[in-house]
Amino acid sequence: MNGLSTIPSGHGYSYLVAKLAKEAAEMLKDVPHVKGVAGFILQIIAIREATEAGREKSHELIDTVLRRSILVLDELLSVGKSPYREKLVRVEGKLKEYQK
Repeated sequence: MNGLSTIPSGHGYSYLVAKLAKEAAEMLKDVPHVKGVAGFILQIIAIREATEAGREKSHELIDTVLRRSILVLDELLSVGKSPYREKLVRVEGKLKEYQK
């Protein structure tokens, strides 16, 4: 088994490189002349990780909104097929008047 088996699904070699760079920077952060560079690299990696976490969260939110929108659409379609639809025409008219 090699180190590539530890890469989470959906990530590629850039994930592995970032992980290795982070580990190297953490080991070197106390070496006097390398300390500044290591700190800089750690900051870049932290920003990358935060960006990736934000991207994943935004995808989760988009999925949630999409699922809920589909539920609302299904319910609206069922209202449109209702035998009481004629009674809803008055409500529809009032909503259109309100919109103006």
